Amino acid sequence: LVAVGISTLTQAGLSASLYEMIGHALIISPLFLIAGILHQKTSSWLIEDMGGLMQKAPYISTIFVIAGLAALGLPGTMGFIGEISILIASIKSWGLIMSIVALGSMVGAGYIIWSFRRVIYGEISYKIANSRFEISMAEKLSLGIFAILIILFGIVPSTLFVYINQAFSAIANTGGIL
Repeated sequence: LVAVGISTLTQAGLSASLYEMIGHALIISPLFLIAGILHQKTSSWLIEDMGGLMQKAPYISTIFVIAGLAALGLPGTMGFIGEISILIASIKSWGLIMSIVALGSMVGAGYIIWSFRRVIYGEISYKIANSRFEISMAEKLSLGIFAILIILFGIVPSTLFVYINQAFSAIANTGGIL
């Protein structure tokens, strides 16, 4: 998606791409943190060892769902704003053929929903049932901050777009972009 936004060579496309990159960093970070926590607690990387996490670790599960829904582009999250902004800019530049790009998001959404079913809501696995999921205050705080930012920038994207647009406006004024 970022490459599609950049390919427009417009202020809107470049701004949307930068917003998407910031959003990706804020969305993927808690997902990696949760993967690390799960590995530390279960000594496994296998998804079949992670079933029923909600029963043992509701806080971790909730953040996983928030970040996962943002990754699939749910409205009200930062992922949606980045994706829709890129799609709008690319359709304006390249025409309706760019709506095909949305199909990639649908495939990703299917995978995330599948992982929710297996990890969060599935039958509790032996590894999850026999693991302790107490996490430190620093881990709780960092996961919570990521969740708040994902939702905040999804509801009020102008807080970031103001600065992003100023930067690309300055470049456009020098003749750097269309």
